[in-house]
This record gives sequence, structure tokens and C-alpha cells, in this order.
Amino acid sequence: IHNLYQVIGYGALLSVGILFLFLGNLSAGLVVGLSIPVSLFITIGLFHLCGLSLNILSLSGLALGVGMLIDHSIIVLDAISRNAGQGRDLLAASVEGTGEVFVPVLGQILTSVAVYGPLVLLPGIAGVLVFEQALALSLCLVVSLFVAFILVPLLCRTLLAPSLERGGSETLFFQWLLRKYHYGMESVALRR
Repeated sequence: IHNLYQVIGYGALLSVGILFLFLGNLSAGLVVGLSIPVSLFITIGLFHLCGLSLNILSLSGLALGVGMLIDHSIIVLDAISRNAGQGRDLLAASVEGTGEVFVPVLGQILTSVAVYGPLVLLPGIAGVLVFEQALALSLCLVVSLFVAFILVPLLCRTLLAPSLERGGSETLFFQWLLRKYHYGMESVALRR
């Protein structure tokens, strides 16, 4: 459990730092930081309902799921902030931004569940070894879907309202990174 706390702590710190570099907003990190414990509490509640215990296998599935949860929350947050930066009011930005990324995020979640979900049905000793990890990861991914598309837009409307309504501009780091990306793409295209 101590390792899980470390993974969550490092993930939260890194996500806050990276979100600040790209969005220029510390409150954005708070939105992602709040989505992590909410997802964990709901997932652990589902563990109890499914009869799963907290052991190495279920915690490893939970750790994998938390990494993907952070990705989903960041994708939704970025879409909302991009729409708000285009001058839309915050409610419209939340609805449109969430709608833009719903299908890709849902596809990613369903793909992961389609890969890990059937492992629950494996017979024999292999099935016993991967059952809890696969079920834990699948539960965490389903919870992350609801958190990313319900909680993150709600938190954006409440916590990020002042900064998003001002209309965000691209940070200096993002502009620098974009210039380097375009330079690299042009140099590759010229070599062909």
C-alpha cells in the first residue's frame, strides 16, 4: 500500500507540474489531483462490492488504472481549456470540450477493458493469478470514464472559472516545444 501511495503522490506532483508547463495554470493540476482520490475511493468501494481484497495483484491493477485515469482527466481538461480559450463561455466550453474527446477516450477505455477483461475468464492457475489484477484494472477504467466526463467538467466550472474565462494563451514552454516540433518535422520532410 505504501508503494501505491508513492505512485499516486509522484503522479499527482508530475501531473501538476506538467499541466502548469502546458496550460500555465496551477488550478488545472488541482482538478486532476482531486480526480485521483475520488476515483480511488469509488474503485475501492467497487472492490468491496465485488469481493476483491487489497493485495499485490489488485493494487498493481489499481496502479495501472490510476495512470490511465490521469491521462483521461488531462485530455478532458485540455479540451475544455482549449474551447474556453477560443472565447466560448465556460458552460459551452465544458460541454463542447467533453463532447470532442468522448469517443476517443471511450475507445481507449474499451480497448483496454477488451484486452484485460477476458483475462478474468482464464482457467487454472493463470486465471487465479491475473483475475484480481484484470478485474481491478477494468473497474478502475470504468470509474475513470465517469470521473473524467462528469467530475472533471464540474471541477473546471467551479475551480477554473476565473482563469478559463480570461481566455488562456499558450505558455512560453508550449510555444517553444511547438517550434521545435515543427522544425523537426520540416527537417525530416526536407530529407525525403
